[in-house]
Amino acid sequence: MIKKVLIGDMFNSETQTLVNTVNCVGIMGKGIAAEFKKRYPEMFDDYVTRCQRGEVKPGVPYLFKMSSLFAPQVINFPTKSDWRVASRVEDIEEGLKILVSKHKEWGVESIAVPPLGCGNGQLLWETVGPLIYKYLSKLDIPVKMYAPYGTPPAQLTDKFLSQEYNLRDAKSSEVILQKLEPAWVALIEIVHRIEKQAYHEPVGRTIFQKIAYVATALGIPTGLGYVRGSYGPYCKELNDVKKRLSNSGLLQEEKSGSMFQVIPGLAYEKNRLKYQDTFQKWDKMIDKTVDLFLRLDTNKSEIVATVLFVKQEMNKGTMSEDDILQEVMKWKQLRRPPLDKKEVAQAIRNLGVLKWFSLNPSADLPVEDDWMS
Repeated sequence: MIKKVLIGDMFNSETQTLVNTVNCVGIMGKGIAAEFKKRYPEMFDDYVTRCQRGEVKPGVPYLFKMSSLFAPQVINFPTKSDWRVASRVEDIEEGLKILVSKHKEWGVESIAVPPLGCGNGQLLWETVGPLIYKYLSKLDIPVKMYAPYGTPPAQLTDKFLSQEYNLRDAKSSEVILQKLEPAWVALIEIVHRIEKQAYHEPVGRTIFQKIAYVATALGIPTGLGYVRGSYGPYCKELNDVKKRLSNSGLLQEEKSGSMFQVIPGLAYEKNRLKYQDTFQKWDKMIDKTVDLFLRLDTNKSEIVATVLFVKQEMNKGTMSEDDILQEVMKWKQLRRPPLDKKEVAQAIRNLGVLKWFSLNPSADLPVEDDWMS
């Protein structure tokens, strides 16, 4: 039974069992997991050993009992494969099913549960809260659910948590999609069209950031605002957009070597046709963005986006290629490692050839072979 849904310190819950959210790589560096590591070092050491043996899997919680009779027992609940990726609703749901089925076997008499996958996991309470409520309401033991700090009081009520999830069950992705800006979904369409090409660079987080900038600059109304960042134009709010797209199942990240690849989610193909009329009015902008990024790797994406941002920012009537080059190098003078001036110059020249802008040619521009062909 859900005894309370509240905001506060879960370690003051006075329950026999505490649930800890973890990843599968042996790191408890942030959020509530960091506090668990500090309070219960023997649990953390066991967790690291399990991760090294490959025993910790997303969506498969397990019980750890302390050596002290006065310490609570802990259920480590893996909500993500790696600390650098977002949590998946599917893994949380599978883990809740296991928790419900094994709570008697584990001897759970009362339990406190954090907002699984929220915060660093990037999931929304509006999605996670009703999911936790749905499953833990089935338990015949006292349950305390903890919501993220700042959750509106109305979202702590039985009415919200039960009805909201039933609505999701009934209409599934349609309910979530109604809350998304179509222009955000257009960003996934760009990635989708890139992925369909036989030869392309994988779209990582940096390239996705630059795709969003270029699409926005072309006129797709994402509502995103960009500023100068260390690696080119940057928008902090894009992380929230990615979070919402991930929560809808339209976008996901997969670890690929040392990078995280951004790809269309399983729900995207299912729902793609719903957006075709909207995409049609942005089709030229989408195709132009796709054509550009099919020519670029991560480094070149940074350079090209930086050049386009400087051109847009300066926005003078008459500018030369060298004007843009000097401004880019001035911006990037503290970057480590520094940008190659010849690569920046070549990007400026090639963008002009591809008709992204018109500049007065500079005879002394240090260009070599075309690296965007």
